[in-house]
Amino acid sequence: MYDIPDSLQKGPFSLADARNAGMPVHRLRSRRFREIHRGVWVFTGYEMTHIDRLEAARKAMPDRARLSHISRLQALGEDVGPSTPYRFTVADDLHLAVPNIYLHRTKVMPALDDVGVTPCAAFIGHAAVGTVMSLIQIGDWLLRDEHMTLSELHDLSHGQLWRSGSKQALRIRPLLDGKSGSMPESAVRAMMTFCGLPRPRANDVVTTRGQTRWADLWLPEWRIAIEYEGSQHQLDRNQYLRDIVRYNQFRSDGITYVQVTKELLDQPRGLMLHIYDHLVRQGYAGPAPQFGAMWRSLFRPPSTRLPASEVD
Repeated sequence: MYDIPDSLQKGPFSLADARNAGMPVHRLRSRRFREIHRGVWVFTGYEMTHIDRLEAARKAMPDRARLSHISRLQALGEDVGPSTPYRFTVADDLHLAVPNIYLHRTKVMPALDDVGVTPCAAFIGHAAVGTVMSLIQIGDWLLRDEHMTLSELHDLSHGQLWRSGSKQALRIRPLLDGKSGSMPESAVRAMMTFCGLPRPRANDVVTTRGQTRWADLWLPEWRIAIEYEGSQHQLDRNQYLRDIVRYNQFRSDGITYVQVTKELLDQPRGLMLHIYDHLVRQGYAGPAPQFGAMWRSLFRPPSTRLPASEVD
């Protein structure tokens, strides 16, 4: 037996990493290590995460191939999109056959950072294949956590309209809201917008009787607060009690609140009709939810036709 350097027990490593740690190459053939990709190993006692698998893929590729598209967004720590294939972009005619890795080739590399393409460039790349719904959810998250800005998205997309995903990203941009507190909240707002219901304000302040509270989604004209309750609201006792107090305050101030659970979110049309019923009770005289072409477009990739504001 021999000691394994700590640095080689904490995730995937390359041949260069092993040599730098003083590990003889022949020892990598032992059962104490597992080869993930050609030239990339991991200690068998280490449990790989998705981030580790992205890092292993990075180490299997040449430096000029940069992590991109949905894989670059996943490297930020959010569980979005399919986990494989791992996507990279390169600005030459590189051809490699590596399992579970998809290589995008381009003439001009997108904007780059230390990890791969920038989150904004990755969002633009993913806009070529993602649905409108998923892009609204991901875009809101990127804005909220300050991984990109709306002006950056406009400038990068408009400056490279030839790039796949740029026109689609410009179609999505007006629909984004960095105040959205979570992806489910973004989904509810998107559904309401695309079925013709009033667009709610995201994470807006509700002030009544001198007290300030927050609503996940707020329809001020009808005094309706829409609240998404994830599993943590049920599992965390303190959160559960805080929710009860907040909902009682809403009631006492004449505010109608609509609780949205994961089960309701999984039934989009039923959820929209549920919200519509509450709106009608509060005096809403607008149209009922429509589930035609506009609604169906929410679950498809966006159009490549530029919005009127972007046409020179």
